[in-house]
Amino acid sequence: MQLDIAAYGWQHEHWATLYPPGMPEEWYLDFYANEFLAIVLPADLVDKTNDDRLQAWFADAPGRFRFYWELNSVGQAQRLRDYLQQYGRPDTLAGYIWRGEAQDEESLRALHGSLPGSDLPTSLSVIELDAAPDLKVLKQQIQQWQQEGRGQCVVVLHPHAGATQGLRQLQTLGILLNG
Repeated sequence: MQLDIAAYGWQHEHWATLYPPGMPEEWYLDFYANEFLAIVLPADLVDKTNDDRLQAWFADAPGRFRFYWELNSVGQAQRLRDYLQQYGRPDTLAGYIWRGEAQDEESLRALHGSLPGSDLPTSLSVIELDAAPDLKVLKQQIQQWQQEGRGQCVVVLHPHAGATQGLRQLQTLGILLNG
């Protein structure tokens, strides 16, 4: 099972302690990508970002780094499809996280089938954390998923007070569980 630990975005005030004082915001993603292995691109951020900028993020990230594209609607999924048709799949794009309504699942599956040459997983096991996790409980859940043979798991840490420390703890757990 592939396990990724990802922050939800990189520009929230709760991530500020992650970066050296005085660092320009446009360097944040590069800095983050050199310390951690995955990030979730929030849907609202993608909505405000043009394709050329997305392409630059994907191209500039280290090869081991993985992006997850958040989708809240079929319209956003169509944007992902259009992006992939124009640019192809970047090696650093590991998948998408669907947060749309359940009735859109069928439309999303149909859309996924239309993604050009995409091997993006149609489903991920996602653990959402809004606070510091109980690492023992989280480890047990992930190990159970490993035993069940789930293909890909993403632990997403949302910004909150103490999030930077939590992200570092999760990264250590991820390294231990990934072997």
